[in-house]
Amino acid sequence: MAFVVFGDSYVSRLEKYVKNHPFDLNDSEVKFYGVPGMSTVRKFHDKFQIMLADKPNYLRKYYYHFRFVFVNLGGNDINSSCNPQQIFENIVTIVKQLKNAGVEHVFVASIVERGSFLSWTGCNSNMFNKVRRSINCKLSVKFKEHYVDVGKKLRKIKIPKTL
Repeated sequence: MAFVVFGDSYVSRLEKYVKNHPFDLNDSEVKFYGVPGMSTVRKFHDKFQIMLADKPNYLRKYYYHFRFVFVNLGGNDINSSCNPQQIFENIVTIVKQLKNAGVEHVFVASIVERGSFLSWTGCNSNMFNKVRRSINCKLSVKFKEHYVDVGKKLRKIKIPKTL
């Protein structure tokens, strides 16, 4: 089985973590396509096209796309002049493109809280969270069981003290 994790710096950091802390995925292939600073419009298109052209190692001779894609985008789109509806629509369009390319299941991550903001964004924590919650609400309604509330999932994980 083949999985893809696509998105911003959270994805690129997860890829580095997985490379340094291997775990058994029952012979599944996982590919990471993460770019720090990626948004639904910035630093997106080149990596998206590379991902769509890629195929799992064991199926390279067949016309095939990954069955499962986990998308983590939207947080880098939020700034003081953003349009939450447009960010939501951009994510919906990305999911449609993946489905049209033959991806069986697309899972959309919630936009998670942030601790700091670059000055050019004009954001502060209150403003970011208001926009983030608005977009997440729309995503959860649109994608139902394919929406992953990352914040809730992370709170349930028990991290061993030996890490």
